[in-house]
Amino acid sequence: YNSAKDELGKYDGTLVGLVGTGIGKAWTQGKFGNAITLGPAGGHVHLGGVPIKGDFTASLWIYPEDITTDGAVILSKDNINSMQVFRIEQDVVDGTVKATFHKDGNTDTVSIISPTPVLTNGKWTHLALVYKEANATLALYADGNKTAEITGVTVSTSLLSARHSDLRVGDPSTPLARRVDDLRLYGFALEDNQITAIHGGGGGDFDKIEIIGSGTTKITAHQVGDDSYAAALPVPNY
Repeated sequence: YNSAKDELGKYDGTLVGLVGTGIGKAWTQGKFGNAITLGPAGGHVHLGGVPIKGDFTASLWIYPEDITTDGAVILSKDNINSMQVFRIEQDVVDGTVKATFHKDGNTDTVSIISPTPVLTNGKWTHLALVYKEANATLALYADGNKTAEITGVTVSTSLLSARHSDLRVGDPSTPLARRVDDLRLYGFALEDNQITAIHGGGGGDFDKIEIIGSGTTKITAHQVGDDSYAAALPVPNY
């Protein structure tokens, strides 16, 4: 299939330059079910003009296969000049991550870089970028920990709500080999403990299920495996 489903149903993504079905399809085993595999030239996921109105948090899991690709874009909302918001990419030092924020929607930018490598080939890593407009801070997280934070990140000239650049996973001009899973964009700034909870000690936050209503519900458990446990076949509750 050639779309990436938004669980809230508003901003389903379109696979561009990626195979959706059959041999060589971009869908593969992810951290939690399916993940999208990037890599072919021009391949990315186009999510349209997802709005950002002020505070926001971008969160995702990434499984790199080549951390030497400088400037490889992970997630961005910056494809229209004067309407740019942010970009998350691999930095020049292997394994480090750089996030750039456009204060004026154009050329007035600030950047934040993880001081040490946070990405490893063949390993899932959780990344998050948090912007708080009220106190003008931008923070970068890796695996539940805040790796860097800068202040004085004020919005000027163009309100964030007026910046209609497209949200894209990957980038048409800077391809790389990697898997991305569980992308989330919150319309508010998550706190440290909430970022830590999403990381969940490496297991994510899919550990609680609430079922409302009567009748019988079938639940299937998945275990993708980690350094301690092997992957297991899906197991239903009946």
